Amino acid sequence: MPTYMKIILGTHVTAGFLVLLTGILVYLLRKGNNPHRQLGWVYFWSMMVISISGIGLIIYEFNRFLLLIVVLTFYLSYSGAFSFRRPAGNPLKLDLLAALIATGTGLWAIGYGIYIFCQSWSFHPVILLFLFFGLLLAANAWNDLRWFRDPTIMTGRWRVEYHIVRMGASFIAATTAFALAGARPYTEGWAYAWTLWIIPTIIGTPLISYYKRNYFKAKSR
Repeated sequence: MPTYMKIILGTHVTAGFLVLLTGILVYLLRKGNNPHRQLGWVYFWSMMVISISGIGLIIYEFNRFLLLIVVLTFYLSYSGAFSFRRPAGNPLKLDLLAALIATGTGLWAIGYGIYIFCQSWSFHPVILLFLFFGLLLAANAWNDLRWFRDPTIMTGRWRVEYHIVRMGASFIAATTAFALAGARPYTEGWAYAWTLWIIPTIIGTPLISYYKRNYFKAKSR
């Protein structure tokens, strides 16, 4: 591997560690205060570094799943981070462009998952990953294209729920990619290695619901 690629890979891994650390801290801290916001921005920009360095890795050695994860983590963190700053009913051109790219990438991932299935006629875990993450990306981006133009939807509570779900989902996607990459050398030949692909979702999804429910419960007191 050339030196410049080692630098890109090292940057990618370092940003990944920052995402994991700040993501956990943001979850544990009191919501809405300065430390939460400051760490949240560190998390967001670390995600942007992951996305940019991930593109470099893809250019060097094309990987379809990495491409899907790069677009997914970028879009979820980007849309979640700017949920409070987005004008209701008047989306920015960058919002529309990001949503269109995310929708297209999600549909491509679904189509690729179906293609692999038709080649083997068996549900390999890779197929499920492409279908699941592709559907997640396409559905969220497509809904955004509808929501952006409806000022009646983007209320204060909606923005908070949107922020919590999107940032939480971006953390799940990043954790899944981190688990797959980090554990690969130790799980070669292990029949249940595929469980690493779904554990972050199984753990993270109820945590997002719990987080959201408790946040609004505390606000109502």
